Amino acid sequence: MKSKRKIMIEHERSTLQRQWSLDTDKYAYLLRECISHEALLEGMHIHECILKDDTADSHYLQNILIEMYDKCGALEEARWTFDSLDIRNVYSWNNIIAAYARRRYDVEALHLFHEMLKTSDPNHFTINIILGACANLESLVEGKFVHNQIVYYGFDGDIDVLTGLLNTFEKSGSLTDALRIFRKLHAYNIVVFTIMISAYVQKQRFEEGMELFRYIHKTGVEIDDFLICTILGACSGKENLEEGRWIHSLAIQNGFSSERFIETALINMYGNCGSSDGADTVFQKSFSRDVALYTALITAYVKLGNCYEALKVFEQMQYEDIEANEVTFTSILGACEDSAYLPYGKMLYHTIINDGYESDLVVGGALVNMFGKCGSPEDAYIVFNKLQKRTIITWNALMTAHLQQGDGKSALELFWRLVSENQSPSEITFVYALTACGDLSSLDDGKMIHIDITKYGLDSHDKISNALVSMYGKCGGLREAFGIFNILPQRDIIAWNSLISAYTQCSLHRDALDLFEQMQMQGVKPDGVTFISVLSACTHAGLVVEGLQYFFSMIEVYYIEPVIEHYGCVIDLLSRAGQLEEADIFIEKLPLLSDSAMWRSFLAACKLHGDSELVRVNAEKVVDIDVEESPLYVLLGSVHVAEE
Repeated sequence: MKSKRKIMIEHERSTLQRQWSLDTDKYAYLLRECISHEALLEGMHIHECILKDDTADSHYLQNILIEMYDKCGALEEARWTFDSLDIRNVYSWNNIIAAYARRRYDVEALHLFHEMLKTSDPNHFTINIILGACANLESLVEGKFVHNQIVYYGFDGDIDVLTGLLNTFEKSGSLTDALRIFRKLHAYNIVVFTIMISAYVQKQRFEEGMELFRYIHKTGVEIDDFLICTILGACSGKENLEEGRWIHSLAIQNGFSSERFIETALINMYGNCGSSDGADTVFQKSFSRDVALYTALITAYVKLGNCYEALKVFEQMQYEDIEANEVTFTSILGACEDSAYLPYGKMLYHTIINDGYESDLVVGGALVNMFGKCGSPEDAYIVFNKLQKRTIITWNALMTAHLQQGDGKSALELFWRLVSENQSPSEITFVYALTACGDLSSLDDGKMIHIDITKYGLDSHDKISNALVSMYGKCGGLREAFGIFNILPQRDIIAWNSLISAYTQCSLHRDALDLFEQMQMQGVKPDGVTFISVLSACTHAGLVVEGLQYFFSMIEVYYIEPVIEHYGCVIDLLSRAGQLEEADIFIEKLPLLSDSAMWRSFLAACKLHGDSELVRVNAEKVVDIDVEESPLYVLLGSVHVAEE
């Protein structure tokens, strides 16, 4: 049934068609009625009458026509009307820029803004529209350009404009520019505080964000739900759990705790802070649960490493007929990144196919990653080859899958394939490629990749530099490894470890130990990886006393808990030196010596030194090792044969 207003518009339009002439104010009134009722057809008929009426002020009316077409959903007609204007004032420009900005056609809105500046001066309304477009595009370059216009036209004292500019810099990730604008503001409101805290959180400067929130709370500024949601993002570790609980209590006090997006943010916060109980409590108290809430709880459990609980929550979600989305699937696949969960991962894959998310870029990448980490690169390849579009993240996931299986050859072949398909490698792609070269001792491939790295301007990046040092070391290019290490502006533990390992692998064991001493003198604290290289160097150099000293200093000075690789190095060190009884004492310290390489070293030493008694004593432990390790049994048998 038609409204009285619409009947009136149709009546006036019918009258217009008969007489073709009304005064300009009457036309404007009718067009605004069309805007309020979104009456596009009637508006188009009025436009026809205006074009035929020579007495109407067409320029004034055309500006209203642009607005009418925009508000009635006819962007092409609005643009055609704008383009037909002989003279364009700020009102004309604002209308057409706003039309594009409302539809998130931000690039075109910015293009129009640049065109406008050639002939017209913007006003307060123009600046606010275009700042929104810059924020949507997260464009720092355009944000700074608009900032210059704000200063030039004298809008830098307007709190609304400065708030919009602050939001633009926050969205584009420039904390420095955001802080500069924040300090210029003479008056603050909750919107400004929320934007500034969001900027801190985005740059992971959580303590500064929390400090600002404490100031807001202390000064009695009335907080809202958006501020609560934003500051929860600053609670990112176990050390922030108490502050997270305090913010949760503030949400309850202010009546925000039952709002869905606050509940989701609270579950995320408890997950980040390591409290599964807190996340579950929020979830259980929720009156109505949707996909966002379920996904938040699943993500929390995955972050906490409680994959079994994450899978249970996913099953409960399915039982309640709540459809998963791409975020849910991406999160739950993270719970299956272990070979024990491979069957469940395959079931999820079929669910993803049935729900139509198989071709989703993010979900596809998560599937490739899951299958790779579960030790099933074949399945990873199936998913990878079905993807119509592949991001570099997906390529990286498949390369990781091969590297985790010790298949550097396939990882390297994949790298050259992505290059041949004109994909742009990321920093981590080059790291994986260099790792594959090192594993394969392929110096030629490594040098070619190094050239590509230089072309992309990534050779000064820390991860790349460390990977280059490691690759050249493993491939015997010690001069190149040392050359790269020597020009590093900052040498972290990874860089030192890479070079020490390189010297060890090139049998320059004493040089490796000298590097270790230099590292300590420069105040770099060694880690467990460092001591594996150091102990290996001592083993191959026959430095038993020094090796034992390093081992005990690792425990007593650096408080590093030894793992089986460290014990293996010491046992190898003692065994090679013929100190079999001392090696046996180290074996006794281990609850289960399941490392076959360690046993091979020990038993070989027993054979070399003719100590069959130690073989008999430890024979039962050898039986506990994987039956597929036939070299162990061959070695064990040869010792018995030698004894007979």
